Amino acid sequence: MKNVMKVAVTAALLAPLVAQAGVYGRADGVVRYIDPNTGGDDYWDVGVDKMRWGIVGSEDLGNGMKAHYHYEWAHDNGEVGSSTQASASTAGDYEKSRLAYVGLSGDWGKLTVGRNWWPSYFAVWGATDWGDAHAIGTGNFSGNRTGDQIRYDSPNMSGFTANVAMVVSGEGQASNEDAIDVWEIVGQYKNGPIALGATYRNDQRDTATCGATCRDTDVWGISGSYKFENFKVVGMYGNSDPSGGGAETDVFQVGLEASFDNNTVHVAYRNSDTDSGGAEVDDWEVGVRHFLSKETRVFVEYRNVDDDSKADEMDMFAVGIRKDWKL
Repeated sequence: MKNVMKVAVTAALLAPLVAQAGVYGRADGVVRYIDPNTGGDDYWDVGVDKMRWGIVGSEDLGNGMKAHYHYEWAHDNGEVGSSTQASASTAGDYEKSRLAYVGLSGDWGKLTVGRNWWPSYFAVWGATDWGDAHAIGTGNFSGNRTGDQIRYDSPNMSGFTANVAMVVSGEGQASNEDAIDVWEIVGQYKNGPIALGATYRNDQRDTATCGATCRDTDVWGISGSYKFENFKVVGMYGNSDPSGGGAETDVFQVGLEASFDNNTVHVAYRNSDTDSGGAEVDDWEVGVRHFLSKETRVFVEYRNVDDDSKADEMDMFAVGIRKDWKL
């Protein structure tokens, strides 16, 4: 009854927004067979990986200006009522904010404030994030999304775009600076079959693994892709270097995607190598998608992760279905 009331109240509050905005979502279901890297027994698991829904809209302000807003939430369809669902605030109640920002745009570009994507994810770090049954992990320094963000996106200039993003999160904890905690700059160029990306970031926050020694971390990366006929090849290289004494890490990704009629096949390899006795991770993935329509697909995936710091390799075999929708 509590969850029903929550849904009803949320729907009533969002009704005015829905009337003038686009509503979209994604539902998926995955069955996985996993051989864990912790030395435990193999097991079966039913769950979701990318279920979400959102509201996005804009208002024409005249003179080429627009006001924008975007909300997005992640949802789970499993472990209802289970106290083992660590991601939930209460047992059986899983909802997590992915995006929540407002902004303005014009001929000069777009400026947003709130919880948003790091632009470096799309330009560099997500180069081989093709999996339907899992999210990319190895070789991704972006953090995907973050709150307390100010972001600027330039207009498209003959295929070139630039982005600047920063986190300003007050002084609530020792790991935060007085002003800018993290900032990054991104450049992208797209022309026909070619896409190139580059990014640089400076991070002044502590981390869970090395505390204050990881403050003032410099992160940079480059990526490229090329399409020809039914194929696409991608590559990425990046480096994270904490100037306070933490271990330096190099990462790279390579991938190939091929499309045939209503089917796509993708193969990806990712590597992460940390200096000073840190672990090296090799991450292989192969997947096949069959599109029943533009918005509905079924898929099969296999993934192997060999992490030097773990007791064993991790193997995952998965089958599932994904449905995208919009109103």
